[in-house]
Amino acid sequence: MEQDRVVNVKEFKVHATKYVHSKNEIVVTKYGKPVALLSPITAKSPEALLLGIGELLREAGISKSEAKASLGKIRKRLYGPPGSGARRR
Repeated sequence: MEQDRVVNVKEFKVHATKYVHSKNEIVVTKYGKPVALLSPITAKSPEALLLGIGELLREAGISKSEAKASLGKIRKRLYGPPGSGARRR
């Protein structure tokens, strides 16, 4: 990850406007651990978005099995059980 894309909470608070107007994703950290992701709103493919999230999870030390389990929980929450075709909001 590029150095300018990771900032601590104090730095983010001081320069929030700069980061909000940035075209880059910004990871905000607290005590060295990621706590927030500021991402510009753009038209991206689902694959590109998931790839970016996956890179952040890996950098945060989240294992493949933890990421997969979390993705399954989120999928169920958003779309219901497999095969239901239901979409929750």
